[in-house]
Amino acid sequence: MLRTIGIKGSIENLLLLSRPYASDKDISFSGLKRAYKKFLFHVQPTVPTSSHDSVELLRDVHRTKTLISLFAEKSRLDDFDHIFSNEAQFEAHLEQVELHLQKLKEIDDQLYSLFSLVINILFSGPSKLANGGSSSGAIGCIWINSRPTWNSQDFLEFFIHEMTHNLIFLDEYRYHHYTDYSGMFLEENYTTSAILAKRRPLDKVFHSILVSTEVLLSRRDILGNPEFPSLHPPTSIMLNKTIEAIDSIENNQNIHILLTPRGKELIRVCKEHLKEICPILSLPSSRELAAVSDFNDAAFASNLIY
Repeated sequence: MLRTIGIKGSIENLLLLSRPYASDKDISFSGLKRAYKKFLFHVQPTVPTSSHDSVELLRDVHRTKTLISLFAEKSRLDDFDHIFSNEAQFEAHLEQVELHLQKLKEIDDQLYSLFSLVINILFSGPSKLANGGSSSGAIGCIWINSRPTWNSQDFLEFFIHEMTHNLIFLDEYRYHHYTDYSGMFLEENYTTSAILAKRRPLDKVFHSILVSTEVLLSRRDILGNPEFPSLHPPTSIMLNKTIEAIDSIENNQNIHILLTPRGKELIRVCKEHLKEICPILSLPSSRELAAVSDFNDAAFASNLIY
């Protein structure tokens, strides 16, 4: 969302949602962070909180298990089942996370500042299926299950990917994105997502379009195009899949009417950004096609709920 709607739009959502919990005398980063966490406690009181001014890399066993149970329960209500390998255990492999958060700061200080504001907790938990994810029931918390195959860019794209989900959750709190939640979960209203490339409910596809667009814009602006990515598809492939996902929504009136004006506006903004990227890219090379053939749903499942 940083590059999709800009830093002003991203911060504005958080400011407006947090304003009732803010001190008029404290307009600092720390003051906004405190007000934001009070807002989150109000809307999700059972989610563990953090006293840190920035991102807490969670190493507390009890709070980690609480978050794992929240994410696992949410996953059972979604289109993924049995996400965690063992809900009673967790793995604390957060050293690489800490190193790459510092790298994110070095590459783009504005992006790092927004991440530090929006994300309160990063925690680790084992899964054979997924690389991690975000949940609308635990805004501000990110689950990470990094793989040995990840390089530095995979870590940075993971941070961008999951921060974007959380920013979309906040945007939805302010505007609302969907007109009919019951209709959205009917299988006849499923459509193909941009990253997992599988038929999913509209909210998941909507999120995938915004996340994919944000990752593509980040590749264009700060990261570059990876030759052999592990977390996301090669750029040409992901661009084509994202455009196809937008077309699948816009060309199906039964699905399109499930989006509110704000939802449609965000899709339009993504479409305009993707048009800007298109002339830069050619058709996928044989090398890219060979790389993407090794991908599967498990490799793409970096978003537990979204």
